Amino acid sequence: MKILVTQSGMKHSLGMIRSLARQGHAMYGLVNFGEKQPLSKYSRYCRGVFPLEQEREDAFIEGLILLLERQAFDVLIPVGFPVTHFVAMHRTEIERRTHVLAPDAGAERTATDKYGIQLLARGLGVPSPNTFRIGTRDDIGKAVAQTGFPAVIKGSRENAKGIVATAYTREEAFGQFEHLVTKFSLAPEEYPLVQEFIPGWGCGFFAIYDNGQCKRVFMHRRIREFPPSGGVSCCARSFHDPRLEDYGTRILNALHWNGVAMVEFRYDKRKNDYCLMEVNAKFWGSLELSLACGADFPADYVKIATGQPTNLTDTYRTATYQWLLSGDLLHGMKRPSALPSIIFTMFNPSVHKDFLQFDDPLVLIVRVFKLFKEMVNLALHIR
Repeated sequence: MKILVTQSGMKHSLGMIRSLARQGHAMYGLVNFGEKQPLSKYSRYCRGVFPLEQEREDAFIEGLILLLERQAFDVLIPVGFPVTHFVAMHRTEIERRTHVLAPDAGAERTATDKYGIQLLARGLGVPSPNTFRIGTRDDIGKAVAQTGFPAVIKGSRENAKGIVATAYTREEAFGQFEHLVTKFSLAPEEYPLVQEFIPGWGCGFFAIYDNGQCKRVFMHRRIREFPPSGGVSCCARSFHDPRLEDYGTRILNALHWNGVAMVEFRYDKRKNDYCLMEVNAKFWGSLELSLACGADFPADYVKIATGQPTNLTDTYRTATYQWLLSGDLLHGMKRPSALPSIIFTMFNPSVHKDFLQFDDPLVLIVRVFKLFKEMVNLALHIR
């Protein structure tokens, strides 16, 4: 099949392209939103990339539909936000031109509303942190009186990239909140949430659904992330816990989900239980770990989108994946105490690693060059 993968500069887009190309599909990438040096452009597994730079929803969809009509792709795989959001909002139009697997628009809106999903979780008996909407300055004081400190101030929707801060005092909460509102020019309906901090570690529940029916699940625990204060996984290990599976499927079943999703939790050390953080209605950055463990979500996506039968499976291997070139070395620069662990992981032969993709040499060269620039910039910033 001829398949188009969006936002092909992302590491998981590249992992998806490689995996599906090895299965005999003709893979193409879409370059969006100012992506520089898209990795898939240099991959021997990608037959070509198409630029689509429009950031406005209507212009993007117009350009995407024109591309689908001209190139006659069999399957479209949206990867990151906001493309996944645009596709969900215009699923009917896109399905006239190609096969795509996307949630209902209403379900997608609920999933990406970080306050609304907390309310849904509570109604389903899924543990969630104390979370408060903020309408006025007085609400901040009331919120932190309930959350305690540290308190997390975060964007209210999935597209609120970069809107996050941690406050350790009441005065700092006011200051951080006002700083974020000013920096991102937020209207009252876009004000950040104030949320209880959950001590512990990040865990992800991943699934693919076919019109409300779960077809595959996967779970991992974050070992390290970049930035260290909270970001994408740069080292993670798979595991399986029926309780986490129960929590994740409760939420996605209630949404009558369609397509892929990551339900993000933190393991609360105080309560020895999982606590919902948010739902990401898209493919996840650690997809290569899923693939290394035998959980082939991209192949499932193609089968379900094109109407091929699939069976539910929750079996997969346990493994660790290190993204040394995509965050782990940078993690070590920001947190030097982690360097011994990073080096040990690097030389552990049982760990899967992003720098061992020798069958795709140009990508490896580009990744090393990009990492060098990032390390120099980070070193200058640290100084």
